Amino acid sequence: MEVPRHIKLILGIGNPGTEYEDTYHNAGLLALEHLAAADGAGVFRRPSRKSFTSARGAHFLFARSLTFMNASGASAREACAFLKVSPNALAVLHDESDLSLGTFQCAFGKGAAGHKGIASIVEALGTSGFWRIRIGIRPKEAVRRKAGAFVLSRMRPGDRAALTRIFAEIASSLGLEGKAE
Repeated sequence: MEVPRHIKLILGIGNPGTEYEDTYHNAGLLALEHLAAADGAGVFRRPSRKSFTSARGAHFLFARSLTFMNASGASAREACAFLKVSPNALAVLHDESDLSLGTFQCAFGKGAAGHKGIASIVEALGTSGFWRIRIGIRPKEAVRRKAGAFVLSRMRPGDRAALTRIFAEIASSLGLEGKAE
């Protein structure tokens, strides 16, 4: 799947804190780390009193939300304003429990579809006119269950490997092929 080339800012959302580091809900933050490294981004720095950190790569600006998932809108609004990027040039990396693990989809201008982090961003920006890079986290063999039942659980090693492969595909779609870890 091709990711649009006019994206300027890539925002990763998830939950802060070590207790959430290796959970499925943090797939967006894990993807951000991978893409930033692939683009040669420098150290992430926090602007004074802002709810995000940012770094500049060779091709993109990267922002890491420091809020909890359900309050991601504050980070998106502050990052767009501070970095002077309009929402239509923003791509949000996030977990997607409706997609199978090892897949991703790119969408523009879609509703939140029950994803509370995306709903927060739509509300804060006053528009759904931004890109979403939806990273599948639902294990293929999983019985259909509510996302809340597994998104905060620790990733299985095989699932982490599947996500790393998908991060490389996303990097390739962004023109960062050969640069990803």
